[in-house]
Amino acid sequence: MAATITSGRAADETPTRRRVAFAVALAAWAIWKLGTAETVVWGAVAVGFVGFSIATGPAAATSIGSRIGAWVRAIGETGRAATIVAFVFFVSAVLVSLHVSTTTGISFACGGVLGTIAVVAVETGRSHFVTASD
Repeated sequence: MAATITSGRAADETPTRRRVAFAVALAAWAIWKLGTAETVVWGAVAVGFVGFSIATGPAAATSIGSRIGAWVRAIGETGRAATIVAFVFFVSAVLVSLHVSTTTGISFACGGVLGTIAVVAVETGRSHFVTASD
């Protein structure tokens, strides 16, 4: 029985240990950041979580998501790092120009990180389940 694909990766493509370790480190950072912040905008956390979960999960399996995923894999690690840095600067500039509070931006970012981590966790669990049941 074929497993359902929830993202751009095939069901039998197991996430690497490096990817899982990075996800755990990011999750720890986001949880620490939310836990130690004086103020958290929980609505922004929720919007970030849901938005990033959809973008890295089901939306990644669409034709546009597949093309973006192929491009991201083609540019390599250095290209991905440069793209992430450029994206952060762009989003920061937009947030500053729209006068969005730093607290809201950080809350959204933490929610986004946790949403992405949730997708990694689901994919990791699913890949182990599919492998174990074959």
